[in-house]
Amino acid sequence: ERMGVLTFPEVIIRSSNVGAVQVARRLASTDFYRTIRSFGIGERTGIDLPAEDSGRVWPVEKWNKLSSVPHIAIGYELRTTALQVLMAMDVYATRGKLVRPRLVKECTSPQGSRVTNAAPPQRILDAQIAENFVTKALEKVVERGTAKAGRLEEFKIAGKTGTSQIYDSASKAYTSAKHVASFTGFVPSERPALTMIVVLADPKGGFYYGGEVCAPIFRDIALQTLRYLHVAPEIPAEDVSAATADKRKSGE
Repeated sequence: ERMGVLTFPEVIIRSSNVGAVQVARRLASTDFYRTIRSFGIGERTGIDLPAEDSGRVWPVEKWNKLSSVPHIAIGYELRTTALQVLMAMDVYATRGKLVRPRLVKECTSPQGSRVTNAAPPQRILDAQIAENFVTKALEKVVERGTAKAGRLEEFKIAGKTGTSQIYDSASKAYTSAKHVASFTGFVPSERPALTMIVVLADPKGGFYYGGEVCAPIFRDIALQTLRYLHVAPEIPAEDVSAATADKRKSGE
């Protein structure tokens, strides 16, 4: 789909492969690789579960000079896990800090003191840069971009859709017949109480884009969970009513 000239936030909002490639081509390969790894892609997160896969990011010296940068820019030529993708998204939820996931954040000793099992977070991104990316891109992905099917009226969701072809080991190539769809995000976007990734492998029914099949699942689970956690609505009821009325007038 031809989209014309896009700003960088619009590249993310509209999930433009061409835009992502154009940005990646402006980066030095070593910087590109180092940034990918700094978000935890290609290494075990350290979650308290057995047999965690590390994924894989090839070192720069193994990259193809012509094809690797554009492929990696849109998510190919590397292997990652759902948990790694979620941890990477959480860098924006925490406004720039990489937090290693744990099954239990802390325990209480018999003496009443708290015993933490979590490694201290690492700041890998400037807080203001992370904040700008959330408000100018990730929130807009849900408000009017590829994940608008996952909007909540009471809360702002920030996140990103994902759609990729599945790698066929037999033919050693990606196949357009099967896909992996995903949506990764957090809510409420300003002070997150919940972070989540929804992944569907080879969804059926003719729909396979992450915004179509995963964002609505995220929305439904998030709403129930936020109610269970007694998280107050981020958007006042009167604003929700006004927004709903405007949508009806516009036919949306």
